[in-house]
Order: sequence, then structure tokens, then C-alpha cells
Amino acid sequence: MKGLSIPRPGSPGGILLFLVFWFLVSGNAVSESATINKRAQPGWVTNMEIPPSEASGGVGLGGVEYLLYDLQTDLRDAKIRQYFRIASQIRNEEGLRELSSLSVVFDPDYESLSFHSLRIHRGDLVIDRLDEAQFQILQRESNLERQIYDGSLTAHLILEDLRVGDVVEYSYSLEGNNPVFDGRFSGHYSLQWQVPVLRHRLRFLTDEGSPLHIQPSSPNFRFTRTAETETVEYVLRQEATEARPVEGGTPSWYRPVAHVSVSQFQSWEDVQQWAAPLYAVSTPVSEEVREIAETIAQQHQAPEQRLQAALDFVQREIRYVGIEMGAHSYQPRPPEKVLQRRFGDCKDKTLLLNTLLGQMGITAHPVLVNTDLRHKVAESAPSPFAFDHVITQAHIGDSLYWVDGTNTHQRGALNRRTLADFAAGLVLDGQNNGITSHYPDSSTQTTPRLDIEQKLFLEKDRDQPLALHIKTQMSGDEATTMRGRVAQGGDEFQQEYIRYYESLFPELEVIQKPAYVDRTGKNQIVIDERYRVADLWSTDEGGFTQTLWLEADQIDDFAVPPKDQNRSDPYHQYHPITVQQKWVVEGLDESWSLPAEHEVVDNPYFRYEREVSFNSYRLEVTHRYQSKTDFVPAQDITRYNSDIEKLKTLSYYGLQEPMPQLVAEEEDHRMMIISILAGVLFLLVLLIIIDYIIDRRREKKLNLESHYYPVSSTKFIALSVITIGLYQVFWGYRNWRYISERDSRSLWSWARGLFITITCYGLFAHARNNAVGSYHLPLAALSCALLAIAFFVLSLIQSADQTPALLMLVTLILGSLCLLPLQNYVNRLPENREAFAFNSRWRLRHAAAALIFSLIMGLMVAEELSIIPSDQVVSGEELPADLKLFLSRQSVIGPQEEILKFYSDALWDFRQDGNALTNEGVFSYWQDNTGGFQFVKARYEDIADLEVKKGGALESTMLKVFLKDGSFFWLVLSVDGDESFVQSLESRLAT
Repeated sequence: MKGLSIPRPGSPGGILLFLVFWFLVSGNAVSESATINKRAQPGWVTNMEIPPSEASGGVGLGGVEYLLYDLQTDLRDAKIRQYFRIASQIRNEEGLRELSSLSVVFDPDYESLSFHSLRIHRGDLVIDRLDEAQFQILQRESNLERQIYDGSLTAHLILEDLRVGDVVEYSYSLEGNNPVFDGRFSGHYSLQWQVPVLRHRLRFLTDEGSPLHIQPSSPNFRFTRTAETETVEYVLRQEATEARPVEGGTPSWYRPVAHVSVSQFQSWEDVQQWAAPLYAVSTPVSEEVREIAETIAQQHQAPEQRLQAALDFVQREIRYVGIEMGAHSYQPRPPEKVLQRRFGDCKDKTLLLNTLLGQMGITAHPVLVNTDLRHKVAESAPSPFAFDHVITQAHIGDSLYWVDGTNTHQRGALNRRTLADFAAGLVLDGQNNGITSHYPDSSTQTTPRLDIEQKLFLEKDRDQPLALHIKTQMSGDEATTMRGRVAQGGDEFQQEYIRYYESLFPELEVIQKPAYVDRTGKNQIVIDERYRVADLWSTDEGGFTQTLWLEADQIDDFAVPPKDQNRSDPYHQYHPITVQQKWVVEGLDESWSLPAEHEVVDNPYFRYEREVSFNSYRLEVTHRYQSKTDFVPAQDITRYNSDIEKLKTLSYYGLQEPMPQLVAEEEDHRMMIISILAGVLFLLVLLIIIDYIIDRRREKKLNLESHYYPVSSTKFIALSVITIGLYQVFWGYRNWRYISERDSRSLWSWARGLFITITCYGLFAHARNNAVGSYHLPLAALSCALLAIAFFVLSLIQSADQTPALLMLVTLILGSLCLLPLQNYVNRLPENREAFAFNSRWRLRHAAAALIFSLIMGLMVAEELSIIPSDQVVSGEELPADLKLFLSRQSVIGPQEEILKFYSDALWDFRQDGNALTNEGVFSYWQDNTGGFQFVKARYEDIADLEVKKGGALESTMLKVFLKDGSFFWLVLSVDGDESFVQSLESRLAT
């Protein structure tokens, strides 16, 4: 059905459409019965001067400058005459190509074409080319691929001897009107174009008794009306009309350029009264039509089933072919003729369907619609040109069904179909209600829907290809479209699907070609695909982790942001559509623990959800997208783009795990260092033990008798400090062993030595109460008690977890001084002289012990001074300034970011490893296997969940941080301070 979508020839829009080469390239010469006249300009036409060119030599105007577009129409009798005069200047070589030929389209069934002038203006020279012009008449069906034939012809002329700077001026007229309009006229005209036009005029002449309905898109465009001797003249004149560029991706109903509708139909009631007789069901109904209706009625009892069966017959049995010549561009052919031919266009199919329904007692009316303008059709002037399609409105009970007889590949019950929704239309029901808004009831239809499930089966060996099973279910119009593709291309769809997934997964092996199942009863199509895919795991930058990305690629196809971000025109969005894409991953094991998620992006234009569930080692990531409208206003593009960006981010879900070989290498490296240190320590301890055994044998061989354990005060204090108090345990053991042997009592000397901090008062008391010869400990009982208590308190301070190294050193010295009165007493006993000399000597084991414990004490001091990483979680205030500067230069922390808690699992260098909590989030950094610096970071608002794996004596605590985009990373913490770290993090997440 013809309508507003095709501009009239001669308008600047028409110039751009028709002055192109495809008429010549694909056109064929037609019968000589169609002729082109060359006549003088009609007397009713008034002339306008061609304005001088305003081109300044720039590139803004393109190859052609449009100087004049003059359109005049004489409506004073049944033979409507339209006069066109166009003048354009060639500005460059591209313009020379554009204006090298002229083409005008006309319908020979009711129009005659006459040319009045053809001139070339070259400077002051005017060259007349009309007499020598040899027009060629071509026939090219521009809608042939849509099975539409309109019989229009093209008058084509190639211009010779054109040069840059020439002005091409020509004029022609079309006489005649489609007889189906009963002598009435309608037209739609652009008042703005994508190119500037220097001078433009619209002029209409009518009889005084035949008023024109003129409806401009803006009140700024006003026609002047002049009446003279029974003739009324309407004129709109424009000077220097600026170009109005049209941005891409606008809705079909959006008309940004100024326009005007002109019609001799005064109202939609006039249009309805004109159109209704064209679609009237003739009586009596032909026998062929009646037999088909009776057969359907006998086979189906329910009205809905009869409507469905009649619709199926028209859609499937009557193929779509439109022969829209002359009156039949708007008038349907009789149903019996359509049945005989077994083809027809939308008009023919609608009248046949309505006739069948009427025979079965179902009320049905034609509805004129515009597939592009949709609801905006109501803003046009009343005119048959406002419509380009016709559908059926069927009444069954309280329900209205809007059905389209041309939708060939629809299947299923009515409630399984996507019904015809063109938003508005003119119902030819005799009610004279004007344009009616119509939106099919959602309860009586199925909206277009895609459901995709992609199932992966993980292998323990990550290098093995993975089995991928894809099942796609299409419903509503999505099923209809796919059914049409398969009907047209057969198995070609299989290769299209395979090529698509090969573009996503280059290492794709086809296990089963896409299988096609048509569930016609439900109007659903299911595509089943099976592949094997290699190299799905991608190694992340730095090579520390690998990720399996699960992408919602089908949703990405519908959520497309505009290319131009700063728009003044609305943006078209595909609508209606519902898409659900689900990834299922099986084969995960107990090492995986993934948090549940539910993310939503919702706005007036679409709703998107991502839901993640993990149960019984099965991961499901479900994406849902539903459109809400077919356009986004220009003022909301920023918000729309922002939400699309969020959707794009959430459409990727990553399964991330450490690289197995790197974990093994790092563990091997750590174990090697530990093994070396343990080996050295073992050798030193073994040296100490062997040296002590040798020394004890020498002591026994010398038969050195002594009371208690004499040793020099210097050695006693030095070894007490060097061994961090362990020498005091040995000292206590030797003294209690002496008492045990002297008193012949079992005193568990080793246990009393081990707990010397408690048993030291017993030593003081024994020495005070048991004189050796004339010697006894010259201390009062209270003094002994005070020294023992002081020693006990100092030992407690020394053994506390958070005791600084310097304070520990002080407590070791003071503790030794508390025991020194007893040691001095033992050293003064005459019987101890030889033993004192023997025990006071420095041995090899003492050097080994000094080496061991000096290293330990040195490490403790280095930790205290933040020279090396601590084995505990520390506050940010304790970190060295150069580390903070290093992290800042590596962009790990920002200028205002403050580290609150920190732990490094490195042995010597802070820069090798670190994990921290800041006032903005958490981060972890490390050196990769190439020595490169890597880090991951998350702000608090990006964290979805936490999982703590508590460490032990030899294991660090592992804190797994899950992010809202589906990824995660680990923080390594010391067992000493991990609870404080986690509690602080949880507290900040809660707020």
C-alpha cells in the first residue's frame, strides 16, 4: 500500500532519492506507448527568479548548491496539475557526478509527464537543452524484493557537456490523479532538508468552494491565502532554508525536519467515509469463499479457533504479492479473485480475512495503519497518504484481536502470537472515531522473547577443551522471524550460527550442528547446539591468575548505545523484546565458593538483572533484559548511556583462579627458603647439643664437685640476654638438679628449670635456709620474695605478644640482675672455684647460640623499626614512609587514601607483597614471576561478599574478596591480627 514513506518526485528529498544512477543501471526500456511531452510552461504558473549562489568556496555545502525548488499545484478541476522547477549549481567534481542525469518517476495509469524547460546557466550564457534532450523511459520496481509492483515509470536523461560552476535548471509538470481518490488531492511536503535550499515555494490553486486542509509541523510556517475570481491561492515562500542534519538511530516515527500536510480531506471522518466502501464485503459472498468459511467452522467450534484457522489460511495459502497499479494501490481486489490467484497484498488479504470471519459470525474491521509513523500518524493531515498498511481488528466477546494477514510465518494459538501492534490506526467500522490508539492486550498475546541456556562442563585439567551445550528458545515474533529465515535459506542458518560462535571462540569444534525444532502449537522454535571449545581460560596480565569469562553476548546485541553521545534527536531502541541468557557451569569442586548475587539496572527504557547462584558445585549466572519503550529522549541519553555501561560491565562474569603452576612455583620458592633456614638452624642446634655432651663428659672426667651451678656473672647475664631467657631455664635446671642430688629427693629438676619464673623463689629460700659450711645467702626472706616477684613480672612482660624488642632486651637484663644476688653467693663458695672456672669459659656452642639468637633479636628489632615486614597485621602508622611513597607511585593508593591496617607475607622486602585495608577499600599487590609489579584493588561499594579461611600455626589466613562484577581476589593475612582486620573491613562494608 502506498503512503507517506515515498516523497513526491521533484522535492529536494525526492531529488536526492531519484537523481541517482540505479534507475539507469537496473532499469529496462518499456513500451513506446508511454511518452514524454515537451510543452511550453502552463499559463497558470507564476515564475520566480533564481537566486544567486551564496557559495563561498568552502566545503560545507557539498558538491551541489540547491538554489531554487518551486512546486505549484492546480486543483481547480479533476485533472490535478503539479508543476516543478528546480535549479542547482555544480560546485565541484562530486556535484558534477550528482547532476549529470535527471530522473522523474510517474505512474502512466493516470499521470502524464511534460517537460517545459531544461537550461544550463554558464556565467552570463544560458544554454537551452530541451529540444535536443532524448529522454529514456525505464521501468524499475523499487520494491520488487518485497514482492510489490506499482507499475511506475522513470523518465531518465543523461546531461551532456556539464562543467563545474554550471547551474542546471529544469521544469516539468505531472497531470492527473489516482481515480481511487474521486478527484480529491493529498500531499505531504518537506519544508526542511539535510541540505540548504536558498529559495523554496509551495503554491496551491483551488476553487473557492474547495478549501484545503493545511497542517504544518510548526505554527511558524504560515501560508498566505488570496482569493480572486473564484480562485483561491495558498502560498508559502522560504528564503535561505538552513540544512537540518538528521542523526542516525532515530525512531521510525520521528520526523525532525519541518513539513506540511496538504489535503482536500477535511477530517479523518472524510477519509473513513472514502475508504470504507473500498473494503465493504460484497454480497452475496462467492461460493469459493463461503466453502472455505464453512470448512473452518465445521472443524473449529470456538470463535478464537475459527479466527486462528482463518488467519492461518490467509497467511499461509495466499502468498504476498502486491500489484499496486492505479486504483489498486488503495483498493483491494475481490476475495474470489484473490482465491483464484492465490496471491495478494495487505489490502487483498485483509478483505479476504474479514469476509471469511464475517461468514463465521465474527465481527471484523479493516484498520489503516502506518508502519513507520505508528502513533504519530494522528499528527498528519487527514489523507489516504497517511497510511501504508492495513490489518484486521476482530471482536470476540470483550476481547479485541489485532491480526495481520501478511505475517506469513506466524504459528500457534492466538495467545502464543505477537499480535499486530502499530500503536494507532483508522478503524473502518463506521463509527467515525478518528485515529484510534490500539495496543494489543498482553493477556491475549506473546511478546517477542529469547531464552538462551549455555552449559559448560569444566575439566580438572584446565588445558582440556570444554563441552559447550547451547539451547536457544524463541517465542512470539522472534520465532516468526526465525521461521522465515529457515523457510528462505534452509540449512544456511546452521552455518550462520557456527560462524557466529567461531567469532567468539576461535578454537571451536562442532560436535552437533545446530538442530532446528519448530513447536508450532506454542509458536516456539528451539535451536540446539553442541560444541567443544579449547583455550577458554585466559591468563590475566602478570600471569598470576586465569579467568573463564561468561559473557551475555545475546543481551549485548539489544543494549546498544548511540554512537553520537551528544544528541538532539531521540534514540531508537529495539522494542518490544525480552531476553534471558543463562550460563550454567558444572564440574566445580569444593575449592570453589561463590557468593549469591542479584544486580539490577532499571530505568524508564529497560530493566536488566543479573542473578548468580552457586549450589552443589553448580554455578548459574542468569541475565534478564526487558525493553520498556522504543525510544530514549535526547535529554536522557547521558543516563541511558551510563546504565548501558553498567549493563555491559555486569554482562561479563569471570571465574577466576590462581595459575596452578605459579602457585606451585611460589610455594616451592618459599619452601626452599624455609628448608635452608631450617637446615642451618638444625646444624647449629646439633652443634650446640654435641658440644654440650662433649663438655659434660669432660666435666665428669674431671670430677668437678660444686654446690649449685657456679658461672661468672658476665656470662650469666650475657647468655640470658643472647638466648632471650633460655639460658635461665638451663641455669635453673642445673641448680635444682644439685638440690635434688644433695637432698636425695625427686624434684623433677627439668620441670622446675622450665618454670624458673615460678620456682626461682624456691632457689632463694633453699640457699638462705641451707648453709654451705659457714656460708649462707645473706638476704632476708622479704628481699628474696621481692626479687622473685620482680623476676616473675619481668618474665611476663618479656613473653607478652606485643612487647617491643627494646623493652624485651631491658626486661632480660633486669631479670638477670634479679637472679644475680643468688649467683654471686654461689660463685663465692670456696668449693666452687674449679667448677666456676670450668663453667665460665666460653665454648663453641655459646657462639652458635649467640648467632642464632642474635639473628632472631635482629629480626625482631628490624620488624620493630619497619625495616622488614612484620609477622603480624600492623597499623598503617607503623609503615615506613618510603613504602607509602612507593605505593603512591605505583597508583595503588590515591593522594587522600590512608592505610589503616597492613600485612605483608614477604620475608624481607615490603615491595614484594602486601595486603591492606584503607579508608577507601582494600588492595593486594605482589611481584609476578617476571619480577613485574601487579596489584588488585576494590572500593567498598564494589565488594559483594567476604569469605575467611582461617589459618593455623604454619598457614596464613586467606580472605577471599568477592566483587559485584563476579570476579574475586585474595588477601593474605597473618593469624596474629587477622580477626581485627576482618572486623574492621566488615564494619566499613556495613556502613
